[in-house]
Amino acid sequence: MLAISWLVCGYFIATFSVGFRLSERVAMGVIALALLLAAETILGAVGFGRSLAEQLVAYRQPGPAMGLAAQLAFAAFPTIQRRPAAT
Repeated sequence: MLAISWLVCGYFIATFSVGFRLSERVAMGVIALALLLAAETILGAVGFGRSLAEQLVAYRQPGPAMGLAAQLAFAAFPTIQRRPAAT
């Protein structure tokens, strides 16, 4: 999933002409992470009947904690990824 996210990140950087400025790249990552966490929260509430508190407590377990670490790596992709070559 992270490999696909890396490729999609490069596509969006090129499509939206995201510059090399750190603030632009960090903003892109923060927005992407916020959307991802919002979607996860909504899915947990609607699909599994979990409250926000229950979802936050779940991050203490190894599996969900590793998932959160992967989501943080996902958020860092725009900052560490180079601009794709022009086609």
